[in-house]
Amino acid sequence: MKINKSDLGKIAKNFLASLDRENIKDLYSVASRLGQSISIENNGASPDELIFDTGFSEAGTDALLIDYCRNNVGIPIEGRFNLALRYSRVTVKCAQELKEHEPFSRDKFENIVQVKNIPVADLAVFRKELEGLTALL
Repeated sequence: MKINKSDLGKIAKNFLASLDRENIKDLYSVASRLGQSISIENNGASPDELIFDTGFSEAGTDALLIDYCRNNVGIPIEGRFNLALRYSRVTVKCAQELKEHEPFSRDKFENIVQVKNIPVADLAVFRKELEGLTALL
């Protein structure tokens, strides 16, 4: 499914609301949720999910991941936090290029997979990025 800017803004809004509802305020609360998921209402369609996990990162390190998952889309927004190398990364999928995001591939729906690196591992900074995406609504 193609994801337009408005769709991405709605997903970012749902992402933020879910973090708030679950009282996830910092990376310690993200780490405490590893292996868990949160179901998110999706206007009568199959529910979206936030999935908390870890993944391999650069230089043999691991990163904390928060993936926003949508059926038939995949992961339109991912937050990646590398505590060892002290950075965060926001990865988004959108049919259009976004300012300050570097395109690096396309998914099977021809959405542009884009990344923005942030030189600090901090959930508050990631939340500000999500707030910026809600402006796309």
